[in-house]
Amino acid sequence: MAHSGGRGKDAQVKLRRAEITDAGFLFRCANEPDMIKARVIEKAIEWTEHLRWLSKVLVDEDVHLFIAEVDGEKIGEIRFDCDGDTADVGLVVRAEHRGHGYGTQMIETGISRVPKETYTAKIKSDNVASARCFTRAGFKQVSETEWERL
Repeated sequence: MAHSGGRGKDAQVKLRRAEITDAGFLFRCANEPDMIKARVIEKAIEWTEHLRWLSKVLVDEDVHLFIAEVDGEKIGEIRFDCDGDTADVGLVVRAEHRGHGYGTQMIETGISRVPKETYTAKIKSDNVASARCFTRAGFKQVSETEWERL
């Protein structure tokens, strides 16, 4: 999929709540080779396992799952797993949309929609792009794989 000419830092990321109809898109996001490599357990997710997970997430009041769109096109997803005043943040920007600052916009927009005192993220040490994205969104590295924003 090609980029539109006017996209990039000027393009605005919009977040909307994920729905069951997003299952296919979320499944493709989760099983991109880079996403598999970024997980602690580096294995693809099965479709039935994905549907079971998504069905639970969509009704869990402590999980906020958003689809990120630019100009009406789905570019990724971001999830906030909340526990009291803390939210653990995880995101995926589809490969063809990386390098435009969308991840940072997704984090900042998501934080405005899910206000908490503390945000955390787990980033593998070799995931330089995610580290850069979270740093730009105000996160600080607190251990080898743990990041935090107060």
